[in-house]
Amino acid sequence: MKGRLLHSLLSIVIVALLSTPLVLAQEGGPNILFVFDSSGSMLEPLGDKNKLETAKEVLSALVGDLPPGTNVGLVVYGHREEKKCDDIEIVFPVGPPDVTALRQKIASLQAKGNTPIATALEKAAAELRGHKGKRTIVLISDGKETCKGDPVGMAEFIRNEFGIDVVIHAVGFAVGDEARQQLSKIAQAGGGNYYAANNAQQLKESLVEIKEKAVEPPKEFFVEEFDGPSLGESWEILNANPDNSVLDEGKFVVVTTPGSIQEETVSNVLLYNGEIPGQNYVVTAEFSTSILNYPYGNMWNTQLCGLVLYSDKDNFLILTTGAYATGSLSPRSQVIFFKRQGGKDAPVLALGLGGGREDPDTYLLKIERRKYKYTAYYYDPEAKEGEGEWKGVGTHAMLGKKLRPGLIAFRGGDAAEVVTEFDSFKITELGE
Repeated sequence: MKGRLLHSLLSIVIVALLSTPLVLAQEGGPNILFVFDSSGSMLEPLGDKNKLETAKEVLSALVGDLPPGTNVGLVVYGHREEKKCDDIEIVFPVGPPDVTALRQKIASLQAKGNTPIATALEKAAAELRGHKGKRTIVLISDGKETCKGDPVGMAEFIRNEFGIDVVIHAVGFAVGDEARQQLSKIAQAGGGNYYAANNAQQLKESLVEIKEKAVEPPKEFFVEEFDGPSLGESWEILNANPDNSVLDEGKFVVVTTPGSIQEETVSNVLLYNGEIPGQNYVVTAEFSTSILNYPYGNMWNTQLCGLVLYSDKDNFLILTTGAYATGSLSPRSQVIFFKRQGGKDAPVLALGLGGGREDPDTYLLKIERRKYKYTAYYYDPEAKEGEGEWKGVGTHAMLGKKLRPGLIAFRGGDAAEVVTEFDSFKITELGE
């Protein structure tokens, strides 16, 4: 009797599972979060409908055409109350899309209130923070900020300091000149593109193009894991010193020696000698090293190990680990992003790593180039419950210089030597 009952219960469960749609999120899959303007101005007529109805129809069609494994979410502002700057709601958290439920949410939206873009972007970034994989915010708005926020500054803050790696695109839907200028600056600050859409067809084309950028994985343009018998033709070593560098068991190993980039005395600078994929790309390095505090002095009197983008002694960027002190502060472990252009130094950007790190540890650093802007990141493996995340160090701008990416490890004259083991170097192509 028990056997027959158990068999019947299992049959019911199996039938239920087979008859229930099952949507699984792809681990590390792309994440798209739409920030949708439902403010009062969206009631303005556009053709034989108003802006709101047109935008809802286009967005509703798009969410049903996302590739499997894509996670999607929806943030809406201005849809519940008039003249309220806190009327912002995550109506659909980022996750596997229940298309029917999401379309019902979109269809129910009304246009009533203000346009708090800055706060909406902040909420969107917070929603995306715990998600792995490629993360994209898509702002769809028919106007500019009306709640005294700074959406351009917020977009830049999200990219540089919020602690997540995200691209922000902006779509101006039948907007005026002032709104277009602000939305364009938001997209630029967010590392994305601005799209002008004056009708349903242009809005559809814009969102389809954004979707393709968001779901397409970045293309690895060049990968070096140092597992060959020697460095290939893709590399050039500046000031080669074989007594302090070796290719060994899948690692490029460097013992740091004193040197100065400005005086061209740093040894074993490994520069990529191949083709660069246009103006938009990411350079990533994984390596292990130690960070030892220096006795006294400036940032050059520590160990500096990591990435370099180099033109000549007067024009370069370096993103390295090290110890750095300002004013009367004691030296602390840092990730340091330094720029020198035309022989002049820019203010140093740094991200603190806490106390001393004398024991060897593994580090992941990357520099993302988008046209003339170079944004640095450090991967913190313990940032969120052990999941890890990329943290922004800051952004430098560099115009008119062909910078060759590479690896660098050296030290100041009073700093102790350390052994740096470079595990990998990658150049990843980004879309325009």
